[in-house]
Amino acid sequence: MAQRQRNGLIIRGSQVRILLGPPHLPRRSARCSKQGHFGETITLRRQVRSPFLLTAIAIGLFAAALWYARSSSARESLAQAKAFSRVGCGPAYGFFGQHRSGAWVTVSGKISGILGDSYGRFRHQRFTLGCSNGLTILIVNDISVGQRAPVAARGRVTVRGQYVWDSQGGLVHFTHHADNGPGGWILYANHVYQ
Repeated sequence: MAQRQRNGLIIRGSQVRILLGPPHLPRRSARCSKQGHFGETITLRRQVRSPFLLTAIAIGLFAAALWYARSSSARESLAQAKAFSRVGCGPAYGFFGQHRSGAWVTVSGKISGILGDSYGRFRHQRFTLGCSNGLTILIVNDISVGQRAPVAARGRVTVRGQYVWDSQGGLVHFTHHADNGPGGWILYANHVYQ
């Protein structure tokens, strides 16, 4: 079949190929499909492959795989969390007596009260944990980062997070997953919330 080239068009029978780009650079092409003046059909199909787009997709897939591997290895399994379910409030009681803050602690006990969410830069779920030694610990769960735990009063809960001392018994925060370093969690009703 005869082929003619004129002004960036390659005409081959009833098909027209349009050459894109300036003449001194390698040209990309596209086909078009329309009804022409003389009844011929012109097909428009883009055959342009951008190396930038393919590179961006590959980098995005690599970053997603890396994020998933890091976050899934930091996630606590149900069996690992259950191993801590009988720890009580002993570690927090020691930190309370020493006026120590910033240590990672795991505590378990019965929920003595449900407080309303606190609003600020981040939204926090709050409830109190009553310990058998008389200590009351405020649990502050950042639900703008982690999951809300559907806790109820008198329910049994195990919490891992960072202890912060105060005169009323202290609080435990960072009860959610972390992208770098150790993360916290809440075990309630045989489910781990991070």
